[in-house]
This record gives sequence, structure tokens and C-alpha cells, in this order.
Amino acid sequence: MIDEFYMNLGALVDLCDANETLVCGADLNASVGIATSAAERKVVGSFGIDYRNAAGTRLFDFCDRNELRLATTFFRKRSFASWWHPRNKKGYQLDHFLIKQRDHKRIIDVALNFDNGQLQIHVELEPDDPT
Repeated sequence: MIDEFYMNLGALVDLCDANETLVCGADLNASVGIATSAAERKVVGSFGIDYRNAAGTRLFDFCDRNELRLATTFFRKRSFASWWHPRNKKGYQLDHFLIKQRDHKRIIDVALNFDNGQLQIHVELEPDDPT
């Protein structure tokens, strides 16, 4: 099932023309951690929860192969957790925005907000330059 998900997601990424901006927000149940090397900074930033699970490694590898960045890890925030374990109350960063690496400079902000017990994640982009 996971293989099929990534195969389908890859097909959708491939459908995006080179001149189009791709932004994909999803609850991916993947903890990707933070960058520990210059090579990793192509995909993940320096902010977030310093923990990577197997699903996070798989998401990282997918993003690396498809020249995507996990935008949620490039902005310093008070909290990065989007889910808390019910027993130990430890927070995990499982929800992410994927964006093409070349479009990353257009991101103004990515944030998680809780409103009335509901998690809201938003990304703010600068308008595309028509020239």
C-alpha cells in the first residue's frame, strides 16, 4: 500500500510542468528530522523535531529523487509537533508541505496553528513573477 502511494504521488509530481509551482500538503505520518549535512539541506531544513523514523527516511528519499523540499522544516517556530502520543505525550512532526526545490525561495512562511482543537497547517507563497 505504501509503495502504491509513493508511486501515485510520483506520477502526480511528474504531471506538474516545469514552469508550474507544486505545493503538496499532507499528513504523511513521517518524521523526517532535521538536516545534519549540506546534502540533506536540499530536502530538509534545520528546524523541527530531531527524530527520523523509517517512514521519514522513505519520504526524505522520495523528495530527494524528485527534487522536492519539506518546507515545514525551513522555518523556526515555537512548536513543530502536529501529533502527540497519547501515553507519553511526546510530540511528532508528521504533517508536511512538499514544494519543488527551485520554488522554495518563494515561500514566505509555513506554520502550524491550533484553533478549537483542530490542527491547521498553512503555507504562504510570494506571487509568481510573470516575466
